[in-house]
Amino acid sequence: MMPLLCALPAMAQSTDNEPTGALPTAASSASSDTSTASADGAACDAEVEALRNRVRALEQAIDELEQDESGPAITEVPLDLETRINGWGAITLENYEGQPVGFRLDEMVLRYAANLDRRMQFSSEVAFEPAELGVNLDVETMELTIRAHEALRITAGRVHLPISYWAGTAFHGAYRFLPVSPPKVLALEDDGGGFMPMHLTGVELTGTMPVGFWTANYAVGTANGRSPYVGGIAQAGDWSWGKAVYGRFWIESPGGLLVGVGGYYDDVDPGDAPPDSDLALLPRFTETIGTVQLVYTGVIDFRTEHFVFMHDDAVNVGGYAILGVPVGSTTPYLGAEYVELDDTSPLIAIGGQESEEKGYLGIRYDLGLRIALKLQGDVIHQGGDVGGAGHVQLAAGF
Repeated sequence: MMPLLCALPAMAQSTDNEPTGALPTAASSASSDTSTASADGAACDAEVEALRNRVRALEQAIDELEQDESGPAITEVPLDLETRINGWGAITLENYEGQPVGFRLDEMVLRYAANLDRRMQFSSEVAFEPAELGVNLDVETMELTIRAHEALRITAGRVHLPISYWAGTAFHGAYRFLPVSPPKVLALEDDGGGFMPMHLTGVELTGTMPVGFWTANYAVGTANGRSPYVGGIAQAGDWSWGKAVYGRFWIESPGGLLVGVGGYYDDVDPGDAPPDSDLALLPRFTETIGTVQLVYTGVIDFRTEHFVFMHDDAVNVGGYAILGVPVGSTTPYLGAEYVELDDTSPLIAIGGQESEEKGYLGIRYDLGLRIALKLQGDVIHQGGDVGGAGHVQLAAGF
């Protein structure tokens, strides 16, 4: 085809060069055809070879592009995206009825997160907790997460029990929430054992999926569960074969509405755990926790959670509700919280916690981008007594 295409212009050119009406002789015609064919053939061969070279170059470029696309994905992440460090701290001037006015140094929390590559992340929260004789260092969380998909993330390590909205979002750092302290129902293990085993060591699956304009989320996992020692955390192993299981499911709207439910079950078995001189040893019992939560963070800030704790046949309940109305940099807020405890619960009987109801009224003023001043007054009903408390807190974060 290519020689034919190359020959057509030459044939046309030879025809055009003949004088009109002249009849070429046989000798002149043969000589002309031979020289023209020879010249046109050489030119055509050169043009064909040039086109072939261009085709080969294009084919090679396509092969290189296909090899790049099928090769390993680029895993390098820019340095400014690899590491993030955040911190929170606060100092509070407060007075409880019948007690001296004093300053309280809140825990200082540092959070470190690093992208190991595009699908793996390491994060950890470390808390420096002020005590009477110094400062205690505590690893709050340590998580290694592999993101297979937005609908499936696998996390191993130490986590906060995610069946609680508060515990799963901003448990530590007073700057991150409205009141001066978390609700009592979310007390940690060192407060009489805590009502929930807030710190767990195990494996967790989480994911996010779009459902129309809403987003569906889940978190399910298994872990060592509650330590058989009151105030202990089962992070260096487990004394029993049974493992705790838990899950939380919630949906969120684009407008800031969240509705969720969660549950937890564990067979708390001391097994062969030896007695401890500092920590009381719990008897064997089953622990079941259920929770519901409703959160709205639109033109107002409303958060409420309610819990049922069952220790064998003993039923304990607790919860909180907080309402804030942002007006520029100022947010007036009010809240209420409660814990109603059953003394027949082995945890409550040994831990020594008491039922409590509290209401409070406060105001938060954001002095700058990462610093806030809070004023809060409490009314507390505990053990048949009613008292009050006042707080002035300066909280910051970075």
